[in-house]
Amino acid sequence: QMCIRDRYGLVSSFRATSIFRGQNFGTPFQSIDLLYGYPFYFVPRGGFDGGLGGGDGIGGDPLALLDGLSSAFVPNEFASPRYGLAGFGNAFAGYAWSAEVYEGDAIFGLFDASGQLNDLLNGIVSPLLGFNLEFGTPGADLVRVTGSRLTSGVAETLDGFGNDLNYGIRALVSMPCQSKDGDSDDGEMLLAGTANPFGAEGAGANQRGGWSLQCLTRK
Repeated sequence: QMCIRDRYGLVSSFRATSIFRGQNFGTPFQSIDLLYGYPFYFVPRGGFDGGLGGGDGIGGDPLALLDGLSSAFVPNEFASPRYGLAGFGNAFAGYAWSAEVYEGDAIFGLFDASGQLNDLLNGIVSPLLGFNLEFGTPGADLVRVTGSRLTSGVAETLDGFGNDLNYGIRALVSMPCQSKDGDSDDGEMLLAGTANPFGAEGAGANQRGGWSLQCLTRK
């Protein structure tokens, strides 16, 4: 059974993905920028028990808990993010699994942990509440960032292409489109391979088990 201390550890250790930009590596002119990340981190201090008291996390000092929580927020000593929060603003985007250049834009395929975290949470609270809670938008995220609008990543999908069992995008490949007459100069297409560990059994009407290959083209 997960006690308060365990939940505290789970929350304090989870991070959404950060995006960096670097150039001139290994030279005196090397520079690294944090584009999307955290201005502050939730970092437990050495010996801090959050005012939780005993090992079961019950019966601690509430004032010590508040003081401990406030002191656990520390600034990012590397840099503040230039353009936005970690995960492109999605707190559940735990990994940037893939990246590709498509039509001059940077494309990122993300793992979205909201479905798994919802399952974990509801396994604890549903027996007590009698209903399920849902946070975030389950399903993989595909985000486009243009060179002229770095501050506004555009989501191509936030729900695994309509199938929330696709919880991440493992591979991205950009390649020329091949028209019917054999002319390869017909724009580009983006292939996205999804991660989906589920079988067909137990899937709902809008849930399909097994990985899939998605093809995206400009409309």
